[in-house]
Amino acid sequence: MSKFVRIDQGKKPKEVVMLNLDLVAIAELSRVDAAKGEQWVNVRFVSAEQMNMGSLHFKTLEEANQWTLKHLGAEL
Repeated sequence: MSKFVRIDQGKKPKEVVMLNLDLVAIAELSRVDAAKGEQWVNVRFVSAEQMNMGSLHFKTLEEANQWTLKHLGAEL
């Protein structure tokens, strides 16, 4: 059975994505400079075929690591 995780993309209930974690081959971590000098941490999920499956944005590196450790069993 595949392992899915629900990702809410906004404040509207319609904006929801189900990410199949069994298809994730690569999780890439990068820092993003946002408006007003803020920095975000971006985690991009890539399949074995090098297709971008989605990405998540976190406020801190610690939040990104906690999420990937909980859902993927790996620390970035």
